[in-house]
Amino acid sequence: MFFKFLWDFGNVGFARVLELLFFSLVNRVTYNGIRSALEMGIGYEYYLDVYCINVCVQGLCVISSYFWIVYSVIPLYLGYYAFKYFLVWANSTGAKAEEEEDEGTKKGKKQKVKYLKARK
Repeated sequence: MFFKFLWDFGNVGFARVLELLFFSLVNRVTYNGIRSALEMGIGYEYYLDVYCINVCVQGLCVISSYFWIVYSVIPLYLGYYAFKYFLVWANSTGAKAEEEEDEGTKKGKKQKVKYLKARK
């Protein structure tokens, strides 16, 4: 995007300046997220995914401005994970009740412990 900004500087308008600022902001936020995740020792995969998509869109926007549509992958990705977590939550609520019942029956039943005497 930066190269397109410099190449076609005579036709730079408000929209191009906003595009450059948006790309710069997303790069900065994802880079800081990756760096802080590495310092804390936690996963940084989601930041890296957004960073890679941003860099690809930035490079492809030099060819055509229609590559902004690739950014629609990010909300679809978030929606997929939200739906997946919802399904896990919806299916696991009944399992917890069953586990509580199993624990109650286990406590009620005492097992008899057998001790063996060793011969001398």
